[in-house]
Amino acid sequence: MIIQTDRFGELHVNEDVLIHFPEGILGFESLRKFLLVAREHDSGFAFLQSAERPDLAFVVTDPLGFRPDYRPILADADRAMLEWDGKAPLQVLVIVTVPEDVRNTTANLLAPVVIHVEKRIGRQVVQENTSYSTRHRIIDELARAQRLIEPAAASCPVTIVSQANQEALLRRSV
Repeated sequence: MIIQTDRFGELHVNEDVLIHFPEGILGFESLRKFLLVAREHDSGFAFLQSAERPDLAFVVTDPLGFRPDYRPILADADRAMLEWDGKAPLQVLVIVTVPEDVRNTTANLLAPVVIHVEKRIGRQVVQENTSYSTRHRIIDELARAQRLIEPAAASCPVTIVSQANQEALLRRSV
């Protein structure tokens, strides 16, 4: 299949590389098909390119590169939408905003993009009752990461919360 993009020109891709977002991305709910486009020289950054709108590509990155303790919470509804059984690999990415002064580049830790790698299903998961925001300066997060004594385990990129124990978790965090 051929996908026309403003940033990369014409992309020739197999349909099986597309990531289906059943609810779209916040602000772009009608767009459901995306693909990840990585460029070697972008050192850890990629583009989540819409397959339906040539001018729409989000800069994304793995948050563990600058926030090693980042673990977004997946509620039951998120797991169901992703068709995730708790065993298959998930990829967690965050949308990045790159202003003119790149030192002020920020990452949206409040609403990560979670992708079921095998099924190619994605969902933007808005975190509730958290200190995360949509504008974490990456340079500040890198400085914070250097101060961490024990980074979070890298074995599972999310915290699983069922509806039954979500209220207890919220009570403890308040």
